[in-house]
Amino acid sequence: MTEVEQIKLAILRRLRNLRVERRIPQAALASKIGLSQSRFSQVERGQGSFSAEQLVLLLKAFNVSLSDLISEKPNIEATLQNSLAKFGATHLQIDNDSLPSEKLKDAAATIREALVWAESPRQVAAIAPVLVENSDRINFNKLADELQSLGLENRLGWVIDNVRQAIKEELSHPLPREYQLRYRRAEVQLARSGIMPPHFRPGEEDKPNDILDAEINSEKSVEQVSSERSTISRNWKIISRLQPEDFLEALRGARARKK
Repeated sequence: MTEVEQIKLAILRRLRNLRVERRIPQAALASKIGLSQSRFSQVERGQGSFSAEQLVLLLKAFNVSLSDLISEKPNIEATLQNSLAKFGATHLQIDNDSLPSEKLKDAAATIREALVWAESPRQVAAIAPVLVENSDRINFNKLADELQSLGLENRLGWVIDNVRQAIKEELSHPLPREYQLRYRRAEVQLARSGIMPPHFRPGEEDKPNDILDAEINSEKSVEQVSSERSTISRNWKIISRLQPEDFLEALRGARARKK
């Protein structure tokens, strides 16, 4: 990758981070700079560039300078990983040098931030044991609304369906009674979440796919992953390399660590 390409991706990543941090929907910014939401989404993922005029409008909208965009963003991976481990993903290694974040005060906030920010597929899959441990304490409607405000409304239903599939697979094998009860309780709570896939929601079928993995940043990789993604990912219009087996592995890893 050339230096120019690296700078471009850094700027686009920072613009996306600012939009997410400030809870600004893609459609609102796209309208402000004269782009369709689908085109804005493509550029934000690195498939194209904003014009100089559009970039100026974005700088004004965020009240930042160009130098702010190319400065290194804070590393939140360690903080997020610690919070996932705290709320159930005990197979993840804790970083004792990372300070806790006020944003990650409970399991729901941790799941939301993982679905928005996590660049590591392992951290996204680690949502599985967090959901199992905390399903009866999460307001799924509120969490869905928070993600919808960011244009990421399909991610919660996607992760819930993956975790339900992983739980089903776990329960098909002999388990200690403690885990049978824990999984069945989570299974009931997740089934009651009531979040419907896009094809059941009027007007959603024409919206673009949501690219979840940070590493998918070219048209070629989008096409490749789209063709290989799971049925669950297709149903929720999510483009990700993660499969239900990854969530199952996270459940088993957390369970093994607790033995």
